[in-house]
Amino acid sequence: MLAPKRNKTMNTPTRILVVLPFSANDGVLAEHLCDFIHLVNKREQEGHCLLVCAGDVHDEMRAKVELAAKVAFEGVETITAAKVVDPNKNIHINRMFKTAAQHVISTYRTPWLWLEPDCVPVKYGWLDAIADSHYHQAKRYSGPWKKVMSADPVIFLNRVAVYPPDTMRELLAPLDGLGAFNIAAGPVVVPKSTKTSVIQEVAITDESTKLLPTTVLVHSDKQGIWMSTQREKFEQAASKKK
Repeated sequence: MLAPKRNKTMNTPTRILVVLPFSANDGVLAEHLCDFIHLVNKREQEGHCLLVCAGDVHDEMRAKVELAAKVAFEGVETITAAKVVDPNKNIHINRMFKTAAQHVISTYRTPWLWLEPDCVPVKYGWLDAIADSHYHQAKRYSGPWKKVMSADPVIFLNRVAVYPPDTMRELLAPLDGLGAFNIAAGPVVVPKSTKTSVIQEVAITDESTKLLPTTVLVHSDKQGIWMSTQREKFEQAASKKK
């Protein structure tokens, strides 16, 4: 798979577009993630970001996330998903993802990383490493695989993964369903994906949580534990750059 040429304009993002969704419940996490990305990148702007704002986010929180993203990334665009009133969490996630996927195919036409607010980069050069991993394999998707343990086990792609620009080809029906789209799409998507270890799905419980040597991005750090314990290390690295 050939990587697109680097370009500083927002309409032709560098190699892989970062798509960051956030709602009223995790807007603060999204803001903190952008701040941390800027620090991990040694306070340099890197890559392009599409923010997907849920319909329940108030203007002040939206502005805070946008500001943090504009500090961290070379280019930032914000789109808003229609507000959903439903107790089913899957419907909210599916709507956000579908909004992003429809916008990507019409505007960017490039592979994209679905980066949820409880993710955290753990190494300098994390975005390039994810891009390299994706472009050095031939399939449409790349990311961690997971399994639903049942009488008929289902292997599926973790939501935090790299998707092709026309992912709606496989995901249109699952995204309109009531269940988790990535689980429903597992039988179709997994054969078209490469299992990678640069992204690791693991609950961060404390600083002793074991990560794979190849991991550059972790999902999920819901309590911000990794950011808190590793901030000093990245602060020192950013200072040495100067």
